Amino acid sequence: LAQVVQARTNGNVFFIVQFVFMLVQSELLSYNIGLGAWSFDVNVIKEGTSAAENVVDIMTKRLEHSESAVQILPTAAFLGGRFSLEAICILMAKEWNADINEAEKKVRAMLEDCQNQGLIESRGFDSFEFVHNQVQEASQNRIAVNHLADFQYEIGYTLLSSFGDEELGEMVFAVANLLYVKPSSVIDATTR
Repeated sequence: LAQVVQARTNGNVFFIVQFVFMLVQSELLSYNIGLGAWSFDVNVIKEGTSAAENVVDIMTKRLEHSESAVQILPTAAFLGGRFSLEAICILMAKEWNADINEAEKKVRAMLEDCQNQGLIESRGFDSFEFVHNQVQEASQNRIAVNHLADFQYEIGYTLLSSFGDEELGEMVFAVANLLYVKPSSVIDATTR
């Protein structure tokens, strides 16, 4: 198994951790409590996996196995490497057409699930961060290229209309970048 892991990850520690997580999620590697040992079939692992060119490939596979990650992390990824609970709740409430309190309960549960999977970490009170920029990139890559500009603009516009100037704080540059993915002819003068 060690040789397969080495071949698939080129010895990169972050790749190794993500690759092993993926093996467990794919049920190619499991812990047998009765034997007190790990169970696996090296040949099945060799056939079922390929050498990952980068961690994004591994993370994309991991993200596909998590409903929470698929629903929430692509939106969070466009807020930057670090994002607030408040911002993601506002965005998800709009996406789900839900009350903000209802959305917050669901978002908190999903963020906890993503933390348990090693995709994000809590950074103080109601602030979260992707464990690696490659996880953020893999999350962003879940959005189809032909919908990307609309998706980013909608995030930026929702945040701009939900927060006052002071509340935007350090998010102001992220919001501006999200809004300016659209041609300037689409953005009204007030928003600009």
